[in-house]
Amino acid sequence: MFSEARSSMDSGRRVYSHPQFAANKFVISLKVWHQVSDSFAEKLRSRAAFDACNLAFPRYFQESKEGGDLDPPFDFHLVTTVIEASCSIYEIEVTDDDVSHLLSQAIDRIRDLQRANSYVSGQPKRLISFETLPINIPLATGTVSMDGFVANGGVSIYSIFDNISQIPTRIDLDQMQMSTMHSFLQRRDGFMAGYLASANEASVAAKFRGDNRAAVLSTATGCEIFLDDLLKHILWEVGRRPEECVQMSVENNTVTTVQYRTRRYMGELVGGNWNPDSQPALRRWILKVAHIRNRTIHVGHQPSRIEVQEAKKSAADLEQYAFDAIRKKVHRLPRTCLLLIGENAMCEERLLTRAVRNILKSEDPADWVAKFIRWRLCLERAIERQFDSITGDVSKAFVVAVIVSKSAFDIVLHDRESGLAARAQPVEDLPSGLRQRIVDVMQVVSEEMLPVSIAFQEPISATPLEEWVPEHRRLPLCEVMVDGTDFY
Repeated sequence: MFSEARSSMDSGRRVYSHPQFAANKFVISLKVWHQVSDSFAEKLRSRAAFDACNLAFPRYFQESKEGGDLDPPFDFHLVTTVIEASCSIYEIEVTDDDVSHLLSQAIDRIRDLQRANSYVSGQPKRLISFETLPINIPLATGTVSMDGFVANGGVSIYSIFDNISQIPTRIDLDQMQMSTMHSFLQRRDGFMAGYLASANEASVAAKFRGDNRAAVLSTATGCEIFLDDLLKHILWEVGRRPEECVQMSVENNTVTTVQYRTRRYMGELVGGNWNPDSQPALRRWILKVAHIRNRTIHVGHQPSRIEVQEAKKSAADLEQYAFDAIRKKVHRLPRTCLLLIGENAMCEERLLTRAVRNILKSEDPADWVAKFIRWRLCLERAIERQFDSITGDVSKAFVVAVIVSKSAFDIVLHDRESGLAARAQPVEDLPSGLRQRIVDVMQVVSEEMLPVSIAFQEPISATPLEEWVPEHRRLPLCEVMVDGTDFY
């Protein structure tokens, strides 16, 4: 870096002090040109891929080599596009923050060029970003004088320390982490699965791709899923029927917003202040996440890295506020609390009282996780039926015998596509052999196991005896209610 502009002393030319020729702080030049090269590294990657395939399927390679060579061809060429962007500031002292700022400006200009090229060519481009640069990049400095720019400052290394964490490292999971990982795999479609997926996508977009737009949108999506899933899980755990909750999501033939449902119903269910106008955590969510998301979608706003960081922090504050509210209702909402903060945290915070333990140990967690997934799906279908006249289809329905007691059974039509069922009457009497099989099951099944369903393989025609209702009200194995009160 230089403290003054210079010219050749031997030539006797004067040193100009005009701002145009003041000390040049530094120049960032990202050179990008179109070239064809033989990339040995890429060839090694292809070789490694074939080696891995050989180890995984050695038999295929052995058989194939008898008729030919499966080695990958190494005569290909890679095409690289290089773009040059230069930035300069006429000051004396230089800091890493200054370099980072100018580097970001240069990257923004290159991204604009990439987008324009994509629009014209019709081909998608993988945009360059601060996060996709190597950890170390060359930094050149020079001087501006009457002769123009003089590259007399040399080349040094600028380290992007934020990118060090992107180096892939091996992570060995301990027993507790393996157990937690198994738990997440088991409920990948369950409570908060969508929120976790969106939060992960936001982190990946920001950290590895520098895609601030995707990061903000994923963060906003995750927050809405979080609040919506939390409200639904609470409603399920307190025993609300799905059809009773439709009015919470639909008013005046319009689906209500997550913000409206949160403000209107969360307070009465878990207590506390859930009004974004007066609750700080909720207010930050509206301003730093939802508002930025709306600007991004509706007016094409390009979020900055700072806005991404603020959105992430606001989402964490929102999550913490909800966690604190659920902790206070642990005796009423033990399942929700367990899934939100985990058993270890509940133990450390002394939330696992004897009453809570008795509730959680009275049933298999996998069972009530599955029940909630079906409850949520049932609610979504009920909401859809508010806007579309969806009903059961006899031509697509399965005929099922449901044994309700040791001496009685119902014939039920089950339309799996719509999730609806109805008690039915066979068009003709059941074949004697089929009826006898039902009686045989009725004799051996215990009262504790009832109701039990038996699906018919034989083609049987039946007509509904009632209006179609959600499947859990007529069929076992489709239960949704937390307390088992599904047949109503």
